[in-house]
Amino acid sequence: MSAGVAIVKLLPHSDALEARVLGVILVLLGAGTVAIGYLRWGKNEQRIMEDLPLGTPKGPPFLAAGMGLIALVALLITLMDGS
Repeated sequence: MSAGVAIVKLLPHSDALEARVLGVILVLLGAGTVAIGYLRWGKNEQRIMEDLPLGTPKGPPFLAAGMGLIALVALLITLMDGS
C-alpha cells in the first residue's frame, strides 16, 4: 500500500492519470491482501480449534493477477512516455 501512496505523492508527474491508476491499483492490492490474510487467519484458527486440516489459500491467484495488472500498467506508462 505504501508503494501506491509513494507513486501518487512522491514521483515527478504523479498528477498524470497513469500514475494515479498505478498508485490506486497498488493500494487496493495491498488492502485486499490484508483482508484476505485476516479472513484466512480467522478460518485457520477455527480449523485448529476443531482439529481439522488447514484449508488451501485462495489469495495467491488474486495477488498474482494484481501484480500482473501492475506490470501491464507500468509497461503502458513506459511505452506512452515519449521522453
